[in-house]
Amino acid sequence: MLPTVRTLLFALLVPLLLIGTAQAASSLDEHPDHWPTHEDVQQALDEAHDHSWVTVHTLGYSNEDRIIRVAEITDPNASMPIEERAVTYLLTQQHGNEPAATPAALDLINDITNEERIQETLTNQILLILPMANPDGSDAFQRTNADGIDPNRDHIKLETPEAQAMHKVFTTWDVDVFLDHHEYGGTGPGNPAPVHIHDYDLTLLYPRHGNVPAPTLDAAQDLMYEGIWEAAEQEGYSVGYFGEIRVGGETVERIAGGADPGIARNHGGLHNAASLLIESRVDAHPNPFHDGERRIHIHAVVMESTLEHVHENHEYYTSARQASQHLASTFPDDTYHEGDTQAPFHDAYRFPNATNTWETLQAHGIHPGTETTHGIVHETGHTLHGHAGALLHPESSRAITTAAPTEPHATDPDEAINALGTDDTPLPPIIALIALLSAPFLTRHHRP
Repeated sequence: MLPTVRTLLFALLVPLLLIGTAQAASSLDEHPDHWPTHEDVQQALDEAHDHSWVTVHTLGYSNEDRIIRVAEITDPNASMPIEERAVTYLLTQQHGNEPAATPAALDLINDITNEERIQETLTNQILLILPMANPDGSDAFQRTNADGIDPNRDHIKLETPEAQAMHKVFTTWDVDVFLDHHEYGGTGPGNPAPVHIHDYDLTLLYPRHGNVPAPTLDAAQDLMYEGIWEAAEQEGYSVGYFGEIRVGGETVERIAGGADPGIARNHGGLHNAASLLIESRVDAHPNPFHDGERRIHIHAVVMESTLEHVHENHEYYTSARQASQHLASTFPDDTYHEGDTQAPFHDAYRFPNATNTWETLQAHGIHPGTETTHGIVHETGHTLHGHAGALLHPESSRAITTAAPTEPHATDPDEAINALGTDDTPLPPIIALIALLSAPFLTRHHRP
């Protein structure tokens, strides 16, 4: 198809497709009986807790006082030391009316305690499963939490108890791989029609915030293409990019999946984890092709292929995180990149000494900085450099305070290292080499 014809077709069809998308996304299945309730999830976690491989941790409570827990699962008898294992974090049901990944997660926990095939993947990794992140939303079968707030836009300010609970995983474990499971409304003509918009069984997307370090971004894309995408297609599912309108095989517009650091996918990348958005398709009017069991199976395929891929490449994923941390502290970005925003990124920022700002930075695992007579001075050259920018840079869409560039505060270097929670131990040679080789491409390298 000639470009001019493709453009014309796009112009004629997209307005109708966008209307269909809005309608479909707002009309997910009514709450069917077979979706697990919060009580079902807690019972499954209680039963799993009796297994020697499983430890269940309390992360917090929702506004309606429902408990939010995560299962930590690994082989206690494996020869690899715990601290050397890759950490994989699976998160489901941030949006309460997108339930299909929750039963897939509960099935996975059950399989781990019973099937050798799955158990083998945990000899060199720690699996963290949070099977219902928004229990109030699940109970009401709505996207938001009980206060009407979308927790998947709250991963910077951490104002909701749900986001606080989800984030506690990042500050408790060194997460190497992070999957955020969702569902979306399918619409638009698909094969054999040349226009594709939300018509895939499964859509995937990596972090798109520009300050995600190159090793982390590469690791996310490798997991997406070589682990999940390939496995899903082998199972007979169609796979595409989330949020893209494609005409004749080419992307003509991105209508979702931006750089917002308040979204979990981008937030995970800014935490140096190989982070991916996972979306199974939900039709506005369910048909036998996209029924509940099919949607659950799609998420099960994603989860199991991730475990297998990380198991086979665990050193790569742990090294990618460590290399990103090293790059962030040794070669920090001089530009803040968020969508179309490109602004100078300074070594230090001063902001008013406010309790809520101090507590938010600490909740992200970032030491707020040094108290001075003119406010707090935060030096950004540490392992969460890009994440600090999302919190403090004046051009960040989610800035938590009014911060201004300043000179770094004069302090003892050893004290500064300890305050930031970093480590001055030399990196292993291979990780240092990865970091050095990646430095020229930091935040700018991505696949089409």
